[in-house]
Amino acid sequence: MKRKHSVTNHLFKDLQKETSTLYNGGMQETKKLTDRIVFMGSPEFCIPSLEALYHRYSNNLVGIFTQPDRPKGRNKKPTPTPVKKWGIQNKVPIFQSDQANDITMQLTLLEPTLIIVIAFGLILPKNITDHFNCLNVHASLLPKYRGASPIQASLLEGDTETGISLIKMTEKLDDGPILAMEKTAISKNETFGDLQERLRQMSATCLLNYLETTADTKLHGTPQNHPKASYCYKIRKEELQLDWTEPPKMLLRKIKAFSPLPGAYTITQKGQRIKILDAKIEEGQLIPITVKPEGKQTMTYKDFCRGNERDITC
Repeated sequence: MKRKHSVTNHLFKDLQKETSTLYNGGMQETKKLTDRIVFMGSPEFCIPSLEALYHRYSNNLVGIFTQPDRPKGRNKKPTPTPVKKWGIQNKVPIFQSDQANDITMQLTLLEPTLIIVIAFGLILPKNITDHFNCLNVHASLLPKYRGASPIQASLLEGDTETGISLIKMTEKLDDGPILAMEKTAISKNETFGDLQERLRQMSATCLLNYLETTADTKLHGTPQNHPKASYCYKIRKEELQLDWTEPPKMLLRKIKAFSPLPGAYTITQKGQRIKILDAKIEEGQLIPITVKPEGKQTMTYKDFCRGNERDITC
């Protein structure tokens, strides 16, 4: 393992030397942070930020990195990420890999002045974060909720506000210096889907504002308060089933945190799985509002009860 790592590091340094010679000898040396932008991301959440970058810096966007196509659906057909689909439509060069060594070599050849990362799906190694200006857009008020599910975590905790943080990336998970932050209140009626849509639009605005107002050629920020850091992880399937012994307030938080996808669910007295997508609390009791029975369309709870009287215990 040591030998393989050593070979990779030598190759990385050689590529750096060759690229540096190319830029210093045959091309104008880049000076602005936005001269050569690489975008790294995978899910739908990234698209508003990617579109904003493209419209403002279309000539500067030199490449998009996204996760490889994954099997999806009943047929397990390899499916591209939303970011890859966007890149194809807009004719931006696309690079797909989940191997850090491959990504390192490709980045070294591109020699970006700025790498923007939003939900890429891979923690970048130290040799990338130390060598390049790597900016991460994260959907929480860091250092709160570092990790994979910050929007759900905020709703599960019953927070009254959340926001977007821009950080200078390090090799550690979401712990880099803060470049910019924007806060927003959470409505008591908001679901994960509602809040995610607002935050992905805020991400684009916050990112563009930062890039257009900074005069720096390198990223600088304010260190996070690390002792106050909290973490969140990928949502597990077993977390989605509602436990009716929990207080109604906690059940309502789960319903909103997982709506519309993947959806908190319960098993009816007839053994049918039914997702509860929205609910309210009346007189200390949880009352479903919108449900999605397995294999059927979304409907109101009243419509469901017409054919399934007293089928759900709340």
